[in-house]
Amino acid sequence: MNKLIVVLSLFAIISGCATSPSPRQLTNSHLNEAEEFANSGEWHKSIAALNTALEINPNDASALADRGFAKYKAGLPMIEALADTDAALSIRKSAYLFVQRCDLRIMAKMYKDAIEDCNQAIRYADAKGVNPDTFDKLRAEGLSGSINIGHGIDEAYARLREQAVQYRDLARKKIDE
Repeated sequence: MNKLIVVLSLFAIISGCATSPSPRQLTNSHLNEAEEFANSGEWHKSIAALNTALEINPNDASALADRGFAKYKAGLPMIEALADTDAALSIRKSAYLFVQRCDLRIMAKMYKDAIEDCNQAIRYADAKGVNPDTFDKLRAEGLSGSINIGHGIDEAYARLREQAVQYRDLARKKIDE
């Protein structure tokens, strides 16, 4: 009898796990959906998918930052887009998040704030130990392509760093105009 209870208990546990996705799986599903909508320019649908992901995990800094960018692209007020990136950075600081906010601030003509974000992104990228050889190789290649973790962490940080340098130079140029 005890063996039957153990077997039935194990079956219930296994079948429950197999039918119920974890919160991380649900979040990832909505994040993938949001990316597909963004790639096809359906910004309002992307925002809706990100909202659903954030209902599951409200502390997902990347989802907040992505929603901020999607809000900008959808033509929503810049203050809403920046509020999301500010919230993302209050959860987690990273080179990627500072570059995203820098980009938004340049579009909002907040050039001095954009420069500070770029400087922060550079500091975070450097703190992760960007290999100078990788950085020089990417610069020589003209940094073609997007930032992709598949290139390796070191290369991704080098790309983020270079993107921050380019944005910072653009913001400085805009101030001088």
